[in-house]
Amino acid sequence: MIKVISASQNRGSESTSMRQTGASTAENCQLTSFFGPDKDAGARVTQELLLEGILSVDKDIRNAGELARSMLEAYGSLPRLLGTPVEDIARLPGVSRQQADVVHVSYKALLNCVFDQIKERPSLDYDALIAMALWTIGQSPNEKVLVFFMDRRNRVTGMETLCSGSESFVSVTVRTVIAAACRKNAGSFMIAHNHPGGCTRPSSQDFEFMERLLLASSLMQMAVVDSLIVSGNSWYSFRDAGRL
Repeated sequence: MIKVISASQNRGSESTSMRQTGASTAENCQLTSFFGPDKDAGARVTQELLLEGILSVDKDIRNAGELARSMLEAYGSLPRLLGTPVEDIARLPGVSRQQADVVHVSYKALLNCVFDQIKERPSLDYDALIAMALWTIGQSPNEKVLVFFMDRRNRVTGMETLCSGSESFVSVTVRTVIAAACRKNAGSFMIAHNHPGGCTRPSSQDFEFMERLLLASSLMQMAVVDSLIVSGNSWYSFRDAGRL
């Protein structure tokens, strides 16, 4: 079920639910290297080495390579593993709660380091933000809304997960997005949400939400760089589809 907050629940009925629906579209794309499909042997080896490196952070883990291999065999890819609750990872044979915690904590630290490098770049790296969206929420079992903030020179200044929903929808208001951008003193922003079901085609509610968001952002003299729908290794871009 798509959840839409009514006017009686929220002034102006300016919210909508972002939900997976329909089939893939021509605007769907796939990253084929580090973020590649599970069947991509090169991507699999790269992910295994990265996971081994993450596990090696804990000096008590002496079989990091073997453990990394077994984890990837169980979940198919590193993003899918990292989108799994710690409690579930700890149920794998030979994996302790401490080791599962190491994976999650170290991975978040790694993402923060990568994002710090993105922020240091003098101009917007669009592909890097797509990759960050894929790796931050692309494999989440629940829908989430993620926003990247930029200054007036289009330099990335911050990133925030605004809200989280269920496996089929997430409710978000235009006011919430604009308020977050104002707090960050953003001149522009890029919004993304995920579809756990695998299809990245926008629903009618997604289009409705974007119309309202574009109107509100223009009134606040902010630019919407793009709106992404991500799932697994794929994404849909409103900008590339000519919807902005």
